[in-house]
Amino acid sequence: MSSLVSDEIGVSTLKLRAGLDVDLAGQPKQEISAGAAISEVGVMGSDFPDIRPKLCVAVGDKVRTGDTLFVDRKRNQIAFTAPATGTIASISRGRRRTLETLTISVEEENPKEFPISDGKLTPESVRSLLQASGLWVAFLTRPFGRIPDPAAVPHAIFVTAINTDPLSADAAVVMAPQHNNFVQGLEALKTLTKGPVFVCQQSGAQFAQTDEQIKTAFFDGPHPAGLASTHIHHLMPASERRTVWHIDFSDVIAIGHLFGKGQLLTERIVSIAGSGVRHPRLIRTRLGAQLNQLLDRETTVGSRVISGSALSGRVATHLGRYDTQVAVFDSTRSAKKPTFWSRALSLLPNGSVGPTIPSEALDAALPFDILATPLMRALSVGDIETAIHLGCLELIEEDVALLSYLCPSRADYGMLLRHILDEIAGEQE
Repeated sequence: MSSLVSDEIGVSTLKLRAGLDVDLAGQPKQEISAGAAISEVGVMGSDFPDIRPKLCVAVGDKVRTGDTLFVDRKRNQIAFTAPATGTIASISRGRRRTLETLTISVEEENPKEFPISDGKLTPESVRSLLQASGLWVAFLTRPFGRIPDPAAVPHAIFVTAINTDPLSADAAVVMAPQHNNFVQGLEALKTLTKGPVFVCQQSGAQFAQTDEQIKTAFFDGPHPAGLASTHIHHLMPASERRTVWHIDFSDVIAIGHLFGKGQLLTERIVSIAGSGVRHPRLIRTRLGAQLNQLLDRETTVGSRVISGSALSGRVATHLGRYDTQVAVFDSTRSAKKPTFWSRALSLLPNGSVGPTIPSEALDAALPFDILATPLMRALSVGDIETAIHLGCLELIEEDVALLSYLCPSRADYGMLLRHILDEIAGEQE
């Protein structure tokens, strides 16, 4: 399954054999260029499914980058802030008044200034600034994949500085011009835990120097070698008694910029790639960019656009809060070759989900000490007790995306997993 080598104190190398690199057409050129002009950004409620928002703005209000748009009703210390300066253009709601999308018409940049200290960073000052600026929401917990409570202290923090998703950006290319901000961001992270801060990266990269808290881990192998749950499983597994956090390196860069300049960095380097993109490459854009504008004159006719990974992303109107790629597929071509079983199952009424069909490919898809086929069966029937026993608390939706890709039943195991995780978390509240 894997082998772990400790090269020196604070440095580990893991060679993973399980997994699968999905070869898709339209690989991005690993060079950064300017993206299209963005006149609208959006914040989507679907990015924060466990949050009940309390709005602080109304349509027509003027906001600056960093101003609070809404807070969590249960934990109102956690602010969700504007990714651009402009006017609130629309606020759309769904069932039970849930927030669907809040959009801002972008105007000349005028960022909010956050007070920063020249003195030593303290846990209290770091937490306060991250929560007020909106960067607290960059952290997600394991178990459950939720935004952490304001006063919570994790056993460890994992920084994901590697991406093995198909069509993704090379972290080293994105990191190069922002390395100083990344290092400063790590210093802020160290105040939030008494445990280690793991910087997980591709072999050959060197993004951080080790010390008493900063630990580096190099991962080699096929996807999902670049996912946070893979790193957590092999270095410090999460459980109901041990909570860890993870954060993408682009948000660590933003944290470093915040503590250095007192302003939010809303720029993002995003991969636009896939069979439906004319010139697949990395582009510089901003958080929440409207996707039609982002892809203006970039795609072929009849393309299908996904915010996020080609495996675990979703159709959306705006760039997702945690997404660093936009996958675009020519709708006349299939991203996944149909198998005999998938063709047969497509004839079932209403797209019915068929049975889980065991195969060696499924069992080899997860680089965890988890039995894939039994887990898939437990998720399919909603067997919470068995799913916990099989290790579901270590996973979130993106971790089972390969199972959905490979399984001829066409089941969305990410959605099934999320249902079970929410059930378990609800019982603990």
